[in-house]
Amino acid sequence: MAKRKNNSRSGSLAMGNDSDTVTAGDAPPSERKTHLGWILSGGRHSAPNSSSFIATQSSDDTNHSTRLDDLVRQFWEVEHIFEPIARETKEELHCEEHFVNHQTRLPSGEYSVRLHMKRSLESLGDSYLQAKRRLESLERKFVSNPALHEKYSAFMNESLSLDHMSLGPKEDRHKCKYFLPHHCVIEEDSSTTKLRVVFDGCAATTSSLSLNDLLMSGPTIKAIYFTHSS
Repeated sequence: MAKRKNNSRSGSLAMGNDSDTVTAGDAPPSERKTHLGWILSGGRHSAPNSSSFIATQSSDDTNHSTRLDDLVRQFWEVEHIFEPIARETKEELHCEEHFVNHQTRLPSGEYSVRLHMKRSLESLGDSYLQAKRRLESLERKFVSNPALHEKYSAFMNESLSLDHMSLGPKEDRHKCKYFLPHHCVIEEDSSTTKLRVVFDGCAATTSSLSLNDLLMSGPTIKAIYFTHSS
């Protein structure tokens, strides 16, 4: 509103303000500067029955497009899959060489490879008593939980049928160098296998050494993409 009389007041509304507006000719589009840059608006001369129109935008500020380019670049940098960092130890390289030289293909299509020992099995102490105690503990659980007994037996029978293991000779127990303890883990939240049988290669023998202590450690099958240094 315009001020009245000679009293000086601040205006609350300005009408007919054409600042930063460029026009030319009779009723052409006018150029207007906005926060988005310069835009064209208004009427234009056109032939009758013409349905075509033209819309355009021009900006005198390149910072907007520059910031957009930076955002796109940062997005792709975050989404970029980094190549694994290859830092294999001598032992890991030795394990890979051992696999190449000692693996065989079974008629079933599976691969068989000999365990890569860095120390002799003679270094292990007695493992029979510990394996026996683990089995007796399992059998006590089977008495109170017949369903567990059924699932555990089914797993063992499946391993026998797939030749993943074989029965040892009862009369020649003294010829066995090592007895591998095993137990089960119940995973109720699992959507696939709720019963998981664990073969405990970390169980120490009477010499304080376990089977895993005698085996070389190969490279991890899980790729490492990030490293952290403090």
